Amino acid sequence: MQANIAYHNGAAWIEIDGVKTEPVAYRSFWPQGHTIKNFADRDFQFYGVFPSGILCSLKVPYSQFGEVWTGDGQYNWDNLRAQVDQFVNNAPQARFALMVHLDTRDWFMEENPGCADSFSRLAQTAGWQKWRLAAARYLRDLLDYLDRHYPERVFAVFLFAGATCEWYTRNPAEGLEPNPIAEQVYKSWYGPDAGMPDFAEQRRTTDGVFRDPVAEANAIRYWRFLSEVVADTIAWFALQVKEHTNGSRLVGVFYGYLMELPNRRMITESHNAFTRVLCDQNVNILFAPASYSWRRLDSTSAFLLPVDSLRLHKKLYFHEIDNTTHLANDNPYAKALQQYAHKRMANEQQTIAYSRRESALAMMHGQGYWWFDMFAGWYDDDHLMDELARIRDVTRRFWQDDMRSASEVAVFVDQESNYHVAIESCVNECLVKNQAEALGRMGAPWDCYVADDLCHPDLADDYKLYIFLNLFKPSEQIQNQIRRLREQGKSLLFLYAPGYIADNGFSQMAMQTLTGLPLVRLDAADSVSGQINTALSGQEQTYGFTNAVAPLFTISTDDATGIDVLGQYADNAQPALVLRQRGDAYDAWSGAGPVPGAVLRELARQAGVFIYSETDDPSWANRSLFGLYAHLGGQRTIRFPEDVVLEDVYQAGTLIPSIEKNVVLDCQDDEMRLFRILSSK
Repeated sequence: MQANIAYHNGAAWIEIDGVKTEPVAYRSFWPQGHTIKNFADRDFQFYGVFPSGILCSLKVPYSQFGEVWTGDGQYNWDNLRAQVDQFVNNAPQARFALMVHLDTRDWFMEENPGCADSFSRLAQTAGWQKWRLAAARYLRDLLDYLDRHYPERVFAVFLFAGATCEWYTRNPAEGLEPNPIAEQVYKSWYGPDAGMPDFAEQRRTTDGVFRDPVAEANAIRYWRFLSEVVADTIAWFALQVKEHTNGSRLVGVFYGYLMELPNRRMITESHNAFTRVLCDQNVNILFAPASYSWRRLDSTSAFLLPVDSLRLHKKLYFHEIDNTTHLANDNPYAKALQQYAHKRMANEQQTIAYSRRESALAMMHGQGYWWFDMFAGWYDDDHLMDELARIRDVTRRFWQDDMRSASEVAVFVDQESNYHVAIESCVNECLVKNQAEALGRMGAPWDCYVADDLCHPDLADDYKLYIFLNLFKPSEQIQNQIRRLREQGKSLLFLYAPGYIADNGFSQMAMQTLTGLPLVRLDAADSVSGQINTALSGQEQTYGFTNAVAPLFTISTDDATGIDVLGQYADNAQPALVLRQRGDAYDAWSGAGPVPGAVLRELARQAGVFIYSETDDPSWANRSLFGLYAHLGGQRTIRFPEDVVLEDVYQAGTLIPSIEKNVVLDCQDDEMRLFRILSSK
């Protein structure tokens, strides 16, 4: 078997022995035979097999079949066969992603005193070669056993480790306890004299929320280590898979949640080395749950990671649609999940609306998704199963169309800057996570990348507006590319403190050079709230940080020629949202975030971006797909760049022609409308 990721017209495919299949799958911690059969009977091709003997975060077993890895080179193969046979018997044509749980087991820690439990303290174990070698042996033996007894079944290996199997290091409030193995690895990376900073040094900042790259260099190095050692471990295991299978299997991981994690989790929990994993040639697939923050029916749905970087690097993304359904509301584990992560669906109509919305988001970006029947019972209803098959059939049809991007807005999130921001600040939460929800209400599609990809040679050059969410410490390459974009007549929007951190400290001059705007630091006494008043959207709006943030910035009056002040700080009336026209383009800056969707819409319009919707409803568009989700029913008028005919994919045979490039949609409450765009010519 030879498995690859193939792109065609902007859509990602799983290609096995030359046969391409759309990337739609099923997985469960506790798979049931009848559920597997329900998916197989509806022609689902891909399934996840997850042997594990570890308790999940709810303190119940991940696997209902018992442990397989019982000692170094010792296995309970009967437990593995019981799980695989359940799939083979109920889905005879299934292809499997083998989800290998690499974490330390109790027997390993008993044999190796001082070894931290990798499930909760991953960064303290990740770089230790003794654990890596033992886990790699387990991985290889698993693959060999399955290839021997179930040939031509395993198309991919998904590497699971760390908290919730997502390569997290759970960092307690008091910090990670000293660990001789971790210290040994740390010194092997940075030299025999390198010492880990104590708790106070780890969290110290020099200028408000910002670490000085010189004064806090030791702390920055420590936080960088927590992410880099995990990314290095992912790369090491990915290489083991490729070498052992002669490159025939795909490799995937949960990693790189740059669009969701707040400062207190991003670097403490080891998720800030996304580009290392993204650029690893041995990692083919990244996956993540649907954004926990924006699952509500009155919200937009969103990704945890910069998804368009995966398309740029020719990798596949799987969007994990795992939210509890209306069928699971009495399930005790579903109730526990609904307390902090999942959103309760009251009935089938809500479940279907949510399912269509999450899948539409993945489809717009040409990416895959899987249905996660987490603790079983999420989908045990024939009508709902028919709906999931219908969504898959819609995907299958779209995958024959041109699914390339139609976005004219490119959004960039910077991972390097995260190392320089205080752990307890609200900066990432406001500028990145909350901004993603507002971008979803802009009325125009947008693509999202990690900032390093601004310099990628294959990045499209037809974007009109570039938005930089948290570019506090740009590399020289990124600075040079921004200068080129300005020369090319592109519009640029920067948030909060762009370029403020230079290699040797803080620099207002660097901010001014990067943005083309005379940004200066406000005295601490001049502004406290970080709230901004603006009427750019046609109505008064106030937005900004959820907590006090320092430093804050404004525009120098010494060089304000040609600058339009579009918003002011609420507590001192200093300029806080500004724009300077540059021919047909502009340089713009907001001193805080998240910038509301309606304000972004006006900024996008001024940049020449085509606006499809004038409402705050989330909408999606590429070259062949248009979708709109209406939380509240009513008429919506959608405008297109040219006259089109819309084919309603969920109402077979329904064609809606535009009239003077406008389409009027009648929407019910919580309705996801999804269309194929057909040219009227």
